Amino acid sequence: MKLVIDANILFSALLKDSITRNLLLDRRLALFAPKFLITEYAKYSRELRKRSGLKEDEFGELSKRLIRRIKLVLDKEIILYYQAAQSIVSDKKDTPYIACALAIGADTWSNDKHLKNARIKNWTTKELAEKIMK
Repeated sequence: MKLVIDANILFSALLKDSITRNLLLDRRLALFAPKFLITEYAKYSRELRKRSGLKEDEFGELSKRLIRRIKLVLDKEIILYYQAAQSIVSDKKDTPYIACALAIGADTWSNDKHLKNARIKNWTTKELAEKIMK
């Protein structure tokens, strides 16, 4: 299953050992994100490490392991889809993720309710777990 994940999915997986982390590590999922995800990670990594309760080296290793699972899509590959993405989303921070999904022909994985859209299938963690863990 080909999915574009948003930053909150990665953040959730970093904060605690959970179904989100298990799904993110599941090899049956082909995970993608715009390079913007790394900008978001860098912006919040210090706070995430503190909230996770992990030691700095443990958090670093976990971050590397999770981020390695995600194929980053460059801006130049999704720029042509930004206008279409902006017409789909209400939150402008979601534009790169939707543009990425449009560019590569993938569904999205996000728990943001406003991403339920007829044009792009969005999976919540709960829905994804039910489908994958059958």
